[in-house]
Amino acid sequence: MPDETPNLSPEEIAKRLGDVVGEPDKFIEIMGSFNSLFEGAAHHGQRSFGDVEAAALTSVAAMSDVKSHASVGRQVGEMLEKFESPAYLVRESGQIMAQNSAAFATYNLGTNATLADLPLALEMDAQINKVVRASLEPGKNSYDAVLKRAYATDDDHPLTLSITPSKPMVDGEGEALVFVVNSRWKTAAAGLIKREFDLTEAERELLESFLDGQSTQDMAKQRGRSHATIRTQFHSLMTKMGARTQTELFRNALSVSQFVDKISAIAEVLRHPHRKRADILRPGGRSVEVTMAGDFSGLPVVFLANSFIYRFESKNEQILHDAGLCMFSICKPGYGDTDPPVPGDCPIETAANDIEALLDQLGHEKTVLMTTNNASPFMYKLSALLEHRLSGLVPCSAFLPPNYFDEENCLSTWVKGTTRAVRNYPSVAEFLIKAGVPAWTKMGAKRFYTVQFKAHVKTLQQLLAPTYLAESQHALETSTKQQTIGAASEIRSAFDDFTNDIAATDLPILLIHGDKDEAFPISGVRRFAHDNPARAQLLELTDVGSAAVGVHSAEIFDAVKTLLTRKSPQS
Repeated sequence: MPDETPNLSPEEIAKRLGDVVGEPDKFIEIMGSFNSLFEGAAHHGQRSFGDVEAAALTSVAAMSDVKSHASVGRQVGEMLEKFESPAYLVRESGQIMAQNSAAFATYNLGTNATLADLPLALEMDAQINKVVRASLEPGKNSYDAVLKRAYATDDDHPLTLSITPSKPMVDGEGEALVFVVNSRWKTAAAGLIKREFDLTEAERELLESFLDGQSTQDMAKQRGRSHATIRTQFHSLMTKMGARTQTELFRNALSVSQFVDKISAIAEVLRHPHRKRADILRPGGRSVEVTMAGDFSGLPVVFLANSFIYRFESKNEQILHDAGLCMFSICKPGYGDTDPPVPGDCPIETAANDIEALLDQLGHEKTVLMTTNNASPFMYKLSALLEHRLSGLVPCSAFLPPNYFDEENCLSTWVKGTTRAVRNYPSVAEFLIKAGVPAWTKMGAKRFYTVQFKAHVKTLQQLLAPTYLAESQHALETSTKQQTIGAASEIRSAFDDFTNDIAATDLPILLIHGDKDEAFPISGVRRFAHDNPARAQLLELTDVGSAAVGVHSAEIFDAVKTLLTRKSPQS
């Protein structure tokens, strides 16, 4: 793909490495410049990357203690999901640590964006990140919500921001809960609460004004009443709703209003009638996150969730259902809400035991393992431990060992740059991967795809289709929810030689790959199939790139079903 980044010198790259962590624009620039330098060295004689490698080592060391901003625990995520209005947990700087589904669906921000990225404007041109920090300053009332009026920048629609301290500021660091409340919600919620709590009409109006960000002084002025009268009415309102503070009043209003907003939950069920979430419990108190899709009583396919794909679009869940397949998308240890391994246990063995427990619980003897992209090494490692429960392996648009990688025809700047670094400059490779994942999470799936595939219009259109993009963003947030190091490790393994892991079993392999795949060119996949005729079958999809699983699902699931139902030679 064309490179529009400046061609920095090795010295300039080295100088910028320390500031690149979590800065998407800087990271994109570094990656593009690294590729340009590498290609120049190949054509004009080897140049020294010593300064770059030294700077990369220093930057990686500095990153070693950096935790993902999304690592907030499953309890916080579950709490946020109780609210139908957009809700965020943020740092004192406004940086987003976690958000609920309503927040992503409404504003489509990456996990590590900041509240300043919201398409909102506060009254008096106040800066939202400064408002958050001010609400957490020592000496402030840590029990009351800060309510601010805001307006959507596209249509001036009025909104209210509620900022509630979650963790008081200590040594310059704190956390806050931020809710975005629109006027339609306020009107519906206030009407319901009036009936449920026997409010007077005056109290209902005060509640709606409160949810609109007004103080009791504002309410008195607007109504031409004394502040003492309004304060008495407001106290009565709080008493009826069992609230001792403004924060409790706001939270109670949010909680009760969920009966109003159930329509969105109903709509979600209607959009995904063939999907359900099901956690399984494991020894040591561990929980494993699983999403079922398709025909819940159908033949089982275990899909290994990764940073690109976790759940499938509704249309593909319908195809699974019609094919009589049930897709179990399972989060590996440390992904999503799946707990990490018990200390001292092997992550691969833990994952294998999780899958076997899932099959046992549902009464399935055999399944196939399926995955995509850079998660293929993980699939092959698991297969050796699960061979007795598997009918085959299905890597879709996935990596193979490096000897099958066709660098010349790779169209992904990031994949090409990482491959070159792994082969020639290991410390630079470690930096590119460890810094790349935070940059990816901050820019979000939409921008990541746009940067990667801007020269490939057809692929980009497929990747940016709203339903596909929403699931891609969900996959990214799920894989980095607890920490980014797991996703970085998975990406790094895709560039290693995992030939021995592939050879550890005789399981059949159904390779599914688009002939226009931008990250791992089809030429190498064809060679692998040719080199392994006894066990590898290639389903080559015509005129499709990285979005193959979303575009050709019917053909893919039909081939998977054939693999799952065919009899083994011993039968």
